[in-house]
Parts: sequence; C-alpha cells; structure tokens
Amino acid sequence: MNCDKCGKEVLAKDDATFLESYVMNDPMIILVNYPRHILCSPSSAQYILDLNVVDDRPEYDERLKDKKYVVEQEKLYTDAYHKLQQRKD
Repeated sequence: MNCDKCGKEVLAKDDATFLESYVMNDPMIILVNYPRHILCSPSSAQYILDLNVVDDRPEYDERLKDKKYVVEQEKLYTDAYHKLQQRKD
C-alpha cells in the first residue's frame, strides 16, 4: 500500500502504523490507520534514537516535553523500531 502522506509504497519495516501497534501493543491499530512511512510521521519518529528527526510543531516537539516522559517514549519507540526492523516481510 502507499503512504497516506507522500504517496510512495510503504514496506512493513518502514510503516509507522506497525510501529504504533508495537508501541501500544495493540494489533487493531493496523486495521484503523492508513499506512505511513515512519519518517512521514515525525511526531513518532522523533522518539526513535536511531533516527535524526525533529518535529517542530509545539504540540509534538519532544524538546518541549518533560524529560522523564521523553526518555520513556524514546525507550518504547526505539525498542519498537528495532523489533520492526527484524520483520522478514
């Protein structure tokens, strides 16, 4: 399927929807969201320590959030990203 933001094909390893399902531990998220590249979703991607992404929108910018919350989100999203990268499809 194609990304709902940029229109290019989304592979499972690059899909922010799969990433969110891992973070939330909820496979139903996949059924209710459109595919989107992780990099097309900076509000989530900024918490992945392996990527260099910043979301400048004040309501999403991790630099403006509580440090403890940011550290927790970085662990969740980075772990989910690594798990996603291990997918075979």
